[in-house]
Order: sequence, then structure tokens, then C-alpha cells
Amino acid sequence: MEQDHYKYAKIDSKYYIKLAGELRYNWSSGFNAFIEELFKRDDYDDILVDVSDVTYLDSTNIGLVAQIARYVIDNFSHKLSVIIQGNEIKNLLKDMGFAEICNFIPKEDEVNEDLKSINSESKSKNELGRMLLEAHKTLMEINKDNEQKFKNVVEMLERETDQESDEEVESK
Repeated sequence: MEQDHYKYAKIDSKYYIKLAGELRYNWSSGFNAFIEELFKRDDYDDILVDVSDVTYLDSTNIGLVAQIARYVIDNFSHKLSVIIQGNEIKNLLKDMGFAEICNFIPKEDEVNEDLKSINSESKSKNELGRMLLEAHKTLMEINKDNEQKFKNVVEMLERETDQESDEEVESK
């Protein structure tokens, strides 16, 4: 049974992204690649994220959702709509400042579209580190509280990715 996953469907001129299960950074490389490709497309005018079936969301995945929220604000001039059910994930997102960049909407009906899976991808240690770094930088940008929460994490990730980049160059 597929418990942890990322899926999507294009419905009319919107992308619907469904997150479900326990989502941790080591499974999020495909989601990150999907987001990067989505941001390059011009065949839609909105994105909707559904976290109603998420049981756990780590800071990297929260940062990836924040990247989507920033993109929606910058490109469509409104907050990202996030479908949510229950208070645990909603409170987590609110604690991370998402009320500033998202509208939380209750789950009403299941989307009956044929959802396509977003599969995980193999990433080098350096690529994974860069994904973690960018996700956490985005979290820092939401508000001052997050800036303080993630400052040390971002500094550590910057040191590690710089060191790994130097090692890759030396090995060539």
C-alpha cells in the first residue's frame, strides 16, 4: 500500500497537488523537481495544495510548500489555497507563519481527477543539500520568528553544501 506520496492533476487551468502520509526530506526530491518544472510552465493560472491526508510534514516539505506559496503570490497575486483537515497540520503551518502566505480551506469533497504520482528521484548528496538549503531559506523568509528558528540550520547547510561543492571540484 502506498502510504507516503505526492500526486498531482491538472484540472482546467489549475494544478492540484495532493500530499499524503508521512513526508520527510529523503522522499521529497521528486516533489522538488516537480515544483521546479512546474514553475517553468505557463499552461496554468493557479495552484492548489491539499494536505488533508498528511500525517507528518517535516521542515523541508513545509519549505517546499512555502516555495509554492511564494510563487503563487508573485505570479498570481493571491495567497496559496491549502486544503486542510484537522488541527494538527493546520496548527503546525500556522506556527510556521503560513497564515501570512496561505488561505486554509476545509476539505469538502475528494478530487475525482486521475492523479499522477510524483516519484522520488535519486539526488547526489550535494543536490539534496541544496534542496534542503533552499527549502529552509524559504521558511526563514516568511517571518522573523522563522528567521530565528532556522538561522542555524541554514548556516550549517550552507557550510555543508559549500564543503561538498569544494570536494566535488577537487575530485575532478
